[in-house]
Amino acid sequence: MHRYNNERPHLALAREPEDFPIIGAWAKLFGASRFVTQKRKMAETMAKQAAIAIDQSQFLHVTIDLPAADKLTFVAGMRKLVPLFTRPCPASGTITAFGWPLVASMTNTRKGKARFLHLWKMANPARPLISEVMEVCGADKNYGALDQLVDVEVQDIMHTNDSYSPRNWPVSAPKAYVHEMLDMTSDVGRLVAFENAMPVVALQMQEKFGWTLLLAMLSNTGKLRRFVHFWQIRTPAPAAVAAATKFLCAQPAYARAIRARDADVFQAVGYGRRSP
Repeated sequence: MHRYNNERPHLALAREPEDFPIIGAWAKLFGASRFVTQKRKMAETMAKQAAIAIDQSQFLHVTIDLPAADKLTFVAGMRKLVPLFTRPCPASGTITAFGWPLVASMTNTRKGKARFLHLWKMANPARPLISEVMEVCGADKNYGALDQLVDVEVQDIMHTNDSYSPRNWPVSAPKAYVHEMLDMTSDVGRLVAFENAMPVVALQMQEKFGWTLLLAMLSNTGKLRRFVHFWQIRTPAPAAVAAATKFLCAQPAYARAIRARDADVFQAVGYGRRSP
């Protein structure tokens, strides 16, 4: 069970409110049922290009800051390191790989600093443990070389917010994203209203601005009630991003539920033979 929904069971608004009788009563009280049609439309749009199932999933969300001058060296090092994370994890015995698909990798540069965001899907959270992962990484020379480049690294375990997150990540990696980190209110009614409103808000963002909500997550570690959104955007042009952001932040249920918002534009970065 998700930590957030364990603490507030009535926030575990199922994909369909009628699936859970008790929760459904709350959903009707707050008007969730009228959003089902829009939610299905969003799900159908994403399913057409789906590759990685992300519903009911757990992730390691990693933020890495380093000098912009070291950006290309870091990318070259990550190409060597990625197989350690993505190869299948042994069912027993010595851990030699982790079996974590790299769902998303992206970067930007601001004031001489490069930031990288990595989203790893933890296919089997029970094995390996994070402590085991760090022990293996600590003995890996490629990881050691990369670690020398890093100024700040933050790791958070998160899970899909299944009440409104799409169920799949698209086949072809988007070229540009907005990554949105939200610190939410503790007011239960406002949180319920936010989650109920998001399918409609996401549909409006898609239709008006070409923003597609790819993934919504909740934190397991770190700050309580922290939400993270990944938006695929049509263009990273500042004026276009500003217009879309103004509309998003003006939506009543969205605005009332958020205490603090940190968002930025990122470009996809690949660690295969080719990098966008």
